Amino acid sequence: MTSKEGSSAITDGAKRAGYSNPAFKAMGIPTLRLPGRNWMIFWAVLSAGVSGVVYDKYQQRQISNKYINMVQQRSLEHMDTWMKPRKITVFVAPPPSDYLDTSLKVWRRYLKSILYNAGVDYEIITEERQGLIRFEVAERIRRLRREILDTEARLKKAEEEQRWVNRLRSWWLKERISEEEAENLKAEKYRKEFTYKQLLGVFYKNDVLKAQGVVSEDVLVAEPVLSGGVICIGRGAYKEYISGIHEGILGPLEAPQNTKIAEPFAGESRQTSDATVAAAETTTTSTTAAENVEIIAVDAQVDSAQSDSNHASDNTSDGEGEKEESTKSPPAPYISYKDYANAELPRELSSEVVKDPLTNVPALFHQPILVVQVPNLVGFLQIPKRIYRFYTRRYYAEQCCKAATSMVFQYTKPFNPETDLDLAKSEEEDWPNYWVKQGHERQSEWVQELYGDNRVLSSLHLIDPSKLDVQQVEN
Repeated sequence: MTSKEGSSAITDGAKRAGYSNPAFKAMGIPTLRLPGRNWMIFWAVLSAGVSGVVYDKYQQRQISNKYINMVQQRSLEHMDTWMKPRKITVFVAPPPSDYLDTSLKVWRRYLKSILYNAGVDYEIITEERQGLIRFEVAERIRRLRREILDTEARLKKAEEEQRWVNRLRSWWLKERISEEEAENLKAEKYRKEFTYKQLLGVFYKNDVLKAQGVVSEDVLVAEPVLSGGVICIGRGAYKEYISGIHEGILGPLEAPQNTKIAEPFAGESRQTSDATVAAAETTTTSTTAAENVEIIAVDAQVDSAQSDSNHASDNTSDGEGEKEESTKSPPAPYISYKDYANAELPRELSSEVVKDPLTNVPALFHQPILVVQVPNLVGFLQIPKRIYRFYTRRYYAEQCCKAATSMVFQYTKPFNPETDLDLAKSEEEDWPNYWVKQGHERQSEWVQELYGDNRVLSSLHLIDPSKLDVQQVEN
C-alpha cells in the first residue's frame, strides 16, 4: 500500500467516526460527530461567560423584587388629600474622572425602585463640579437661619405693636393711602393667596378642605430623626454634605470679603451630554399639585406679547449667559475646617430641635443619612478585578437594596465621629492615582481628610442597615 492510499484510508476512518442510525440515514440526517478540540474550548468559554452574566442579572432582579415586596405595602396605606408624603433628598456626585451617569445608574437600578414602591417622595441634586453639593447644603442652612431670624424679628415687632402706647401712636400718625395703592395691595395679596383649590379638584366649593392646609408627613413625626432623610451616593458627595453642614451651621450668613470663586478642578469628572445633565439636574418628583400660581393680568399678557417680538434676539444671548452661569464653580467655603473649634453655634440654632418656620419640617441636619459607595475601577491593569466585579454585581445590588429598605423603615443610629466620618472610604482605593495627585496639587475637597466638630456631629444620625431583619420583615 502506498503512502497516498494509507492517508486516504486514515481520512475515511476519521469520517466514519461518530454516531449513526439507519433511520437517520433514511431521513437524510448526516452522521453526528463531536466538534473538534478548538471548537469545544470556544463554546465552553462562551457558554460559561454568557451563563455567568445571565445568572447575575437574574439574581439582581430577584433581589430587587424581594425588597420591593417588603416595602410595597407602605405605598398602599391610606393618605389624606391634605397630606404630602415623606420626602428624601438625594445627593449624587460622579466618580473621579468618569461620567455622572455612572453614579446615576446606581440610583436608577437599586435605590429608586425601592423608594418609588414605598410611596416615598424624593428630590435629586447632582453636581458636575466639586463644591456644588457643599454649597447647596450650606446655602439651605443659611436660608433657614435667615428665615428663623426674620420670624423672630416679626414676632418682636408684633409684640411691640401690641403695646397700648405704640397702638395709640400708630393710630395718631396713620397715613391715608390712595385708592390706587389700595387696589395694588389687594391684587398682590390675591396673587399670593391664590391656589388651584379655589377653582377645581376636591377642594372646589369645599370650605372644610380649603381651610385645611397641606401638611407634610415629616411634620407629624414624633422625633426629628424620623423625618425625611438624606442619601449621599458616592464618597465625594458624602464629604461635601458633611462639609456643607458645618459651613452652614458654623459659618457666617454672608460671604467673607476674601471669599473667592473656587478654581475648577479639570480632572474631577468628564462632562456629560446636555441631555443627561438637564435630565439629572431637573429630576424631582412631587405627589401634590403646585399650590401657588401667579395670576397675570390681561394687560401684562398683552405687554409681554408685544415685548416678545422686540426682544427675540435678546433671548439667545440670555440663554447663553444662563448656560455660562450654570457651569461656573461654586464659591469657596465661608469657613475653613481649621476654624470649626473657634466658631460659635448661632443663637438661632441653639434649640434642641430646629424646624423650618415656613413648613415646620425639621432641619436637614436632623434627618438621617444613608451613604452608598460607588465602586468604579478604571484603567487597563484593573481589567481582571473589573471582570470579577461585573460577574458579582448581585452582592452590590443586595447591599444597596438593603440600605434603601432600611431608609424606608427608618432604622437609625447616632453618629459616631470616630468611625462614621470614614463611611465609604474604601471607595477612595478605586480613584485613579493621577487624579488623586492632581487633587493634592489643586487642594481638592475630595482628597483632603474629612474633619468635623462634635457639636455639629452630635445632632446627626445615620441609617443602620444591620438592624434590618429580612426574614422577619418578609414574614
